[in-house]
Amino acid sequence: MSLGFVVIGGVAMAHAQPPAAGPTQAAALHSYKIKFSFEKPDGKRKITTTVVQATSTTEAQRQVKDLHHKVNIITIKRL
Repeated sequence: MSLGFVVIGGVAMAHAQPPAAGPTQAAALHSYKIKFSFEKPDGKRKITTTVVQATSTTEAQRQVKDLHHKVNIITIKRL
């Protein structure tokens, strides 16, 4: 930790700065095969399978749900 002094308008204030963070490890991307059903614009449901790249199963589900309307996840498998 480094300690410094700042002078603002004739008033000195001490401030501390935490050490610079080292390199952080990025979350690893994984491939997930997701089987799901969704509602088509005509109101009928369709079952399909897709593969997405995500850091977790939760993120993979979000990606699918962002692309389709009224999604029901059937299975998720990490590849």
